[in-house]
Amino acid sequence: MTWRAARVLLVLLAGLLAGTARASAFRYSLEIPDGQERAFEVRFPVEYPGTLRIAAAWSGARVIAFRVDGPGTVAASWRRSGPSPQTISIDVPPEACSTSEWKLSVRALASRGDAIGTITIDAPDAPEVVREREAAQAPPPPPPRVPEPWEVESRPGAGAPPETVALFSSVERMRSSLVGPSAGERADVCGWQVPLLRFATGVRDRLDAHGVLPPDATLRYLRDLATTIGRVEALRTSTDPILAGPVPEESLRRRAWVAVRKETLRPLVAELDALSEALRKGYVPDLAAETWPARFVACLTACERHFEERVRLGPGEATNRDLAEAQWDRFLLAGDVLESIGRHLKEPREAVTAPPVPSVP
Repeated sequence: MTWRAARVLLVLLAGLLAGTARASAFRYSLEIPDGQERAFEVRFPVEYPGTLRIAAAWSGARVIAFRVDGPGTVAASWRRSGPSPQTISIDVPPEACSTSEWKLSVRALASRGDAIGTITIDAPDAPEVVREREAAQAPPPPPPRVPEPWEVESRPGAGAPPETVALFSSVERMRSSLVGPSAGERADVCGWQVPLLRFATGVRDRLDAHGVLPPDATLRYLRDLATTIGRVEALRTSTDPILAGPVPEESLRRRAWVAVRKETLRPLVAELDALSEALRKGYVPDLAAETWPARFVACLTACERHFEERVRLGPGEATNRDLAEAQWDRFLLAGDVLESIGRHLKEPREAVTAPPVPSVP
């Protein structure tokens, strides 16, 4: 029997697939008797661009060859052969969609065993059918995310004491800086800002709702942090010639100026070291699970280094310039928050006085 012989053993099963909305899906039964050779053709339309998929599956080990030929405008053919199953996928361009028919040719050489199965032709659907199917299968949109407490403005309860009102105000000023329209323009490379805001918001809300405060060790540490920020700010804005310069030009006077300046800054450097050591040695257990304190102190130390060096070495040579310029206004906001929390510590604040500034000879 030749390739074009027409003993067609494909039986169209109800034309369209029963129970489906796809007008371009066709299924045929495939029956090839034991030991016989068969060859036949199926013609079908492709009206829309997309993926044309032809799948065949049958029983037994018979080898069957398939060839798909496009219409006259598409000078191409696609072939598959082998045992069950076989699949052909074809990307159909718009120019191949016409009233002309596509053709599926099937051939089985004489061989032992029956081959009984099905051939399914899935031609692309109309765009509106595809859209409706995708819409029906799409999962419902997720519910809108509920913002965390630190992301939204909050006010103290009626009759809150002045200390609580002050804490709400300082937290709100910092929150506005971090979530406002320009917040994304400056990345927090140190990674302390939002974690600190979360921590402070939790302290604020527990205080307002239940009157609960962190342990005294935590309050004391936060108060010391706020104090140290104030001292770094005093270094940054100082007009004292020892701190603000200018650097003496004469060699001996310059060496004396550097020595006096180092001695003047020694207590501030010691405070920064003590803040780091308290965290390392676990003196503030309530903060052990928090990520922001160590990053905060490290970044604060880097800012202090910049403000010290920009006078002694010049703005162009001072380290950490970009860091200090991007972070310092938020350090000041954080200092207000920490001071507002630490103010609830009932023990008196120790009087800390700077050592007298030696005179430069």
